[in-house]
Amino acid sequence: MKQVNIQLNDTEDILEFVREAEKCEFDIDLKLGSVLIDGKSLLGVCSLGLAKNVTVQYHGESPEFMKAIQKFAVA
Repeated sequence: MKQVNIQLNDTEDILEFVREAEKCEFDIDLKLGSVLIDGKSLLGVCSLGLAKNVTVQYHGESPEFMKAIQKFAVA
């Protein structure tokens, strides 16, 4: 499992993230505190709210996915 911290600041960011996640054949989860959400679920990702640092946990390799989410990465 790999992890990266991201921040989604508006609804367009959420839509773009979910679209990219849906293209992957492996599991992608978003973690905020003790809450774990399916990264391919638009409703689930929206429920986390905007402008929060969340951790993306993914269980596979996709250079396209990594490139797409780099713009959301935070330190």
